[in-house]
Amino acid sequence: KLPELKFDYGKSGFIEHPTDTTYLTICYGIGRSVSLEEYAALSLVSSRLGYGYTSLIQNELRNKRGLIYNSSVNIRYHSVATIVTIGMSSERPDEVRSIVHNVVKNLESSLADTEIEEMKQQVVGVFERRMSESNFEISFLQDMFVQFGEVVTPEKYLLTIRNLKPESVRATSNLFFDTAHEFCFALG
Repeated sequence: KLPELKFDYGKSGFIEHPTDTTYLTICYGIGRSVSLEEYAALSLVSSRLGYGYTSLIQNELRNKRGLIYNSSVNIRYHSVATIVTIGMSSERPDEVRSIVHNVVKNLESSLADTEIEEMKQQVVGVFERRMSESNFEISFLQDMFVQFGEVVTPEKYLLTIRNLKPESVRATSNLFFDTAHEFCFALG
């Protein structure tokens, strides 16, 4: 049980607490920003890696092995750099990291043409559902403008996703998900 926290706003500090759980974030980046097409391709690959209980990360690490409590895969992008993060918590982080490496190493085998078409439908469906939230729409327009220096409408983004060629998705995946481009953060 964590001690009661008393906040002194405007100041920061640390509270030490023993734990067996490690919070691990494995990151992949190529040291530059991405094009709209590369961003859309990363959205598909991130969905395959981390969206829902049938995702590659959840299936390998939670469903099959019971090694993680939660996971998330996110694209962190800016006009100067783009990073894909895979975050999770586990009591066995070294084993988890090794399995993530294997998933990433074999990612291309999970990106068949038919799977990419299914991922497109999933990403489009989730995006359209989220666009009904006014805060998401404003955030999307703002983020896209910061990233690409132009107004990227939801329609343009969805058209970009729908027009992605499977070989383009695989090429972007191969470019990003290389252990030479990996760095890792761990807390625990």
